[in-house]
Amino acid sequence: MATFNGANYVRHQLESFTRQTRLPDELIICDDCSTDETTTIISKFAKAAPFNVTLIKNEANLGYNKNFPKAISECSGDLIFISDQDDIWLPEKISYMETVAASRSSNQLLWMHDGRLVDEHLKWGGSTKLGQVSRGYGNVTGVVTGALTLIHHDLLHYISPFPEGIEYDGWIHSVAHRLGARCIIDEELQLIRRHSSNATEWIASSTARINSLDVIWSAFKTPRAHSYEDRITINKALQRQFDEKLSNGCLSLRHDEIFNILKYISDEASALNSRTRLVAAGPIERRFLAVRMLAEGKYNFFNGFSSFLRDFTR
Repeated sequence: MATFNGANYVRHQLESFTRQTRLPDELIICDDCSTDETTTIISKFAKAAPFNVTLIKNEANLGYNKNFPKAISECSGDLIFISDQDDIWLPEKISYMETVAASRSSNQLLWMHDGRLVDEHLKWGGSTKLGQVSRGYGNVTGVVTGALTLIHHDLLHYISPFPEGIEYDGWIHSVAHRLGARCIIDEELQLIRRHSSNATEWIASSTARINSLDVIWSAFKTPRAHSYEDRITINKALQRQFDEKLSNGCLSLRHDEIFNILKYISDEASALNSRTRLVAAGPIERRFLAVRMLAEGKYNFFNGFSSFLRDFTR
């Protein structure tokens, strides 16, 4: 768990850990220089907790994107659950996911389950995170939520070191996805609290039920992208990571698996470069490039036909 000024909600999350039907073996918390009562609450909790609690206080503020990797690196167990400070785990979460992981296929190293989207008072309107994404985007392949994620310790071999300038959970999921080691579980195992201090305003995180028209409308209301530097950064980092692991003999994969991973990364880079040229082009050229991208299947690396429509009509 990574914490920062979470005094309003962290006690509820900590208490939900003690209500687990299968208690955690350890709880590692990295606090990022909180100025409220967060660490006091954690320290008090640690004294009475029925499991070991380690509180690490950062000497300088790292930001959540570095604080989470630091907390993950301190974990010693085979299975590592990532936790936000303001959610609430349902009692069967650890037990259920431990069973899922125990029956895993040999290549599975990351699992993400579903969660109920509730307001700050824990009122639930019936929407779940994966349900929102599925209704809005048609599938859940691209969804990434760190707080719903369980990783096997072996995945650290592939994701470390964490590259600069990339969202920590996006990196973990990107690597696992490329490895074919990612599994999505359609089971609601926690409450995802939505409040004014949440980091994301993504429409799929809304507590109000959404559909595909809401996603399209939201996309048209947002400013047109002028670059895809964030995704290009991830793509280049994946290329470097797998090249380095390959050159060091650290990839325990078949040659065809390595070939497919590197080919996907290369094809994605081509699609990102094409769309970068598209968004910089004038109206006529942009439509021509959009049609060509559609014909070449490059919108498969984005949101499919809806991304094509957005490019063609704007």
